[in-house]
Amino acid sequence: MKTIYRTTTGEAITLPNRLACGRQPGEHPSENNMKETKPSVTLPSQVVTLDQVRTTLKKQILDLQRPQIDLVLLYLRKLAESMKSPPLDTDWESFGSLIGKARESIGPLNLVSVVDRPTEVPMLTGNATEKDDNWMLILLAALYRLSPVLNDGYRKSLFRTLGTKLREAGLANTRLLETFYGATRGVWNDSEFVKLVAILDMYFVRFPDHQHSGARIGTGESRYKEC
Repeated sequence: MKTIYRTTTGEAITLPNRLACGRQPGEHPSENNMKETKPSVTLPSQVVTLDQVRTTLKKQILDLQRPQIDLVLLYLRKLAESMKSPPLDTDWESFGSLIGKARESIGPLNLVSVVDRPTEVPMLTGNATEKDDNWMLILLAALYRLSPVLNDGYRKSLFRTLGTKLREAGLANTRLLETFYGATRGVWNDSEFVKLVAILDMYFVRFPDHQHSGARIGTGESRYKEC
C-alpha cells in the first residue's frame, strides 16, 4: 500500500500498490500528447542574459514586489537553457517523440517545442549570483505547490517543510516564502508557468542528481497532471 496526500487539504489517502506504480520516469502523459509531437509552451523571448533576469527577479522577490509573469517565465526559460544533462546512455523517446539522442547532453526545453513571444521586460540592477538560482528555483516551485492549498493547517505545515528546504539552498530569511506568497497569490496559476514547472519536474525525474533537482519538493505535484 502507498499513502499520498491531497494537495488542497493534506488528507491522507491509501492506494493499493497496483495503482501506485505509475509510469516509467520521464514519459509524457499520453492523454495530452499527440503521437510524435512534442507538447508546446509559449515563452517570452528577449535579448537579455540569465544574470540580468536573475538580478531583476531577485530584487523583486526581496522587495516583496508582485512580479510580472513574463519576468518569471523569462527567468525560468534562461535558467532551463543553461542546464545540461550528462550524456544520454540511449535515445530518449516518449510516445514516438525524440527528446534526445544517445551520447547527447540535453536541457529541460528539449522536452517541448518552444514558441517565442517577443517581450520587453525592464531589467533592474543589483547583486545576484548563480548560487541564488538554488533557492530562487525552489521558491518558485514552492509557490506552485502552495497555490491550490485551501487548508490553513496543511499550508502552515508546507511553509515549515519548504522553509527548511529553502534554508538548505541558501535563503537565510525563510519567512520570505510566506510573505511573498501572500503578496503574489494568483500569479502562479498562469498556464505557461504551470507547463514549465511540469517540464522541469520531468527533467529532474530523469536526472535526479542534477544540482537543481531539489526543486522537486515543489514541482513533484505536477507529475502526470500538467503536461
